[in-house]
Amino acid sequence: MKKIIYTAFLVLLSVFSSNAQDFRGCKGFIDFYGGMGVGNEKESYSAGYSTISEIEPRMSVGLNVTGGYQITDYLFAGIGFGGYTVLDRYKEEYNGDKGSDYYFPAIMLPVFVDCRWTLNINRKITPFVDLKLGYQFRCSLEEGKITYNYQKEDLFLNQEAGFYCQPTVGVRFGKASGFNLGITFNPTIRQSLYYGRNYKNLTLLKKLSQGTVMLSLGADF
Repeated sequence: MKKIIYTAFLVLLSVFSSNAQDFRGCKGFIDFYGGMGVGNEKESYSAGYSTISEIEPRMSVGLNVTGGYQITDYLFAGIGFGGYTVLDRYKEEYNGDKGSDYYFPAIMLPVFVDCRWTLNINRKITPFVDLKLGYQFRCSLEEGKITYNYQKEDLFLNQEAGFYCQPTVGVRFGKASGFNLGITFNPTIRQSLYYGRNYKNLTLLKKLSQGTVMLSLGADF
């Protein structure tokens, strides 16, 4: 009797093992994202004939690439890199006019560690949470001068390098390979506003910290 029970147990175990899918191993992710900034700077800043106000990260678009290991059916860990552009908007009032909107672009290059928790990777549709932490480098497309007062002081706006953080919540579609749709937030967009002349002896007016809420579209393989 014991042999029969033991044999039946082995048969059931072999059937279960043949139907189960093992998703552990090396894995890669590609994520595209884009969205709008939240909030703007309420204060106004003057230099020479110009006054700057309503500074905000108007739009951000980027790409992240991650490689790592699916440790369990739920937990993935890896490292990655990416790049995104930030388009800052500000309003300038020059010599008493009504003011015009201007845009100032910069490119940020993050390097990060990535941790992702998937609720049930064996299902075709399942929620996930993801967190990227690291450091981002700045690559300005312009020198940073945002006012032109000739013989007067000018204002300078720069994106700041430093700590990088991007959490995401979303839904994964697929099994062995998947399509990921989520909402992501970047709270680590920081601007520094300076004033001075000819890029020398600049004085810091204020450091700003503003974020962007974005839609994330990606794939894993």
